[in-house]
Amino acid sequence: MNWIKNKKTLYTTFLLSALLALSVFLPACQGRNQKVVLQEGDFAPLFSLKDLDGKRWSLKHLKGRVVLLNFWAPWCPPCRAEMPSLQQLSNRMKNNPDFVILTILYRQGVQDAIRFLKNNNLSLTVLLDESMGVSKRYGVTGVPETYVIDKRGVLRRKIIGPMRFDTPEALQFFNTLAREQL
Repeated sequence: MNWIKNKKTLYTTFLLSALLALSVFLPACQGRNQKVVLQEGDFAPLFSLKDLDGKRWSLKHLKGRVVLLNFWAPWCPPCRAEMPSLQQLSNRMKNNPDFVILTILYRQGVQDAIRFLKNNNLSLTVLLDESMGVSKRYGVTGVPETYVIDKRGVLRRKIIGPMRFDTPEALQFFNTLAREQL
């Protein structure tokens, strides 16, 4: 009976010691690994990714153009719902050399993405973020998320959740950005 009391005492002491150690060391560790949240007005993190055809796209080389960067996944219902309006925006802006739409496939599903694009007659550029490094640098927490980057590389809009990109207001916003001088 006495050894049971000692075991309980030993277990309780160990548990309290572990909790005390965590309360001291955990806050210090969290400060080093805290995720930086990208805010409107910040410079957009640079990236270089390949598209479905193997062509490399680099944000650095797109300086001087407005970039609409959309993180999406074929398994995401809101993403699938907003893609036709994104395609409409692409169609309307295709002759504007100062504007480009890039979509980034979130958490893979390459074959599903190809099938979805084909079945819905979508011709958007899809980049592959296989290591999820770009998604992490942009602080993507879910999809869809859209980042509008101006000609200088500054984040002008951060849109969390689905959006209609084919409205007159959206078209006016993107045309205005595309007309801005460096």
